[in-house]
Amino acid sequence: MGAARSRQVVRRGGIHASRAIWRALVGAVSGAFVISLSVGALCGLGALARTGAGGLGLAGAVVAALYFCLVAAVQEGVFRGWALSVLARRSGFWGAAVITSLAFAAIHVFAPGQNAVGLLAMGMFGLAMCAAVRRFGTLWWAMGFHTGWDFTLTAIFGFGAAPGQRVLWRLAPHGPAWLSGGAAGPEASAITLAMLGCLLGALAWRGLRTRPQTRR
Repeated sequence: MGAARSRQVVRRGGIHASRAIWRALVGAVSGAFVISLSVGALCGLGALARTGAGGLGLAGAVVAALYFCLVAAVQEGVFRGWALSVLARRSGFWGAAVITSLAFAAIHVFAPGQNAVGLLAMGMFGLAMCAAVRRFGTLWWAMGFHTGWDFTLTAIFGFGAAPGQRVLWRLAPHGPAWLSGGAAGPEASAITLAMLGCLLGALAWRGLRTRPQTRR
């Protein structure tokens, strides 16, 4: 793909899209599925264990979903919308993707219990979302994926939840931090890093085979 076409993909931040709600919902389901797959694998390996239930209700789930929608909209809009679009004009799409993904990882440096694997995973997450913008020509799928990922990780599995926050289940890490994620949770696990790498590869490959679609 030429540089001009790559710049076209992120023009105006990729916000305009037909069937935007459907694309965001598909992204949300995809995000929930990928992080659930990682958590399931870690539970199967004995790296995570359930410690109890948190009593998540409908009202709590709705509030959490709205909160994570807002977080995803802001972060995707800044990193994969505005910054990616601006930098792609100077550095090309993938150059901009690397720069914005490094910046995205940097804002997670001081997350509780963060480790090197977790920072690599956050960078990989950023690259995968950039590849999604290139593949779909819109931010909606990435926004949905980010929302589904964060909601499932926190409201369902209890990682990163505030003290006293009600969640569906509570899980605790066991074994080496590189595998379980340690105090940072599954996002900092090598299993999650590998899954995000596979997601990046799939989205990038599909992006090469499919002409980017700029929806308006």
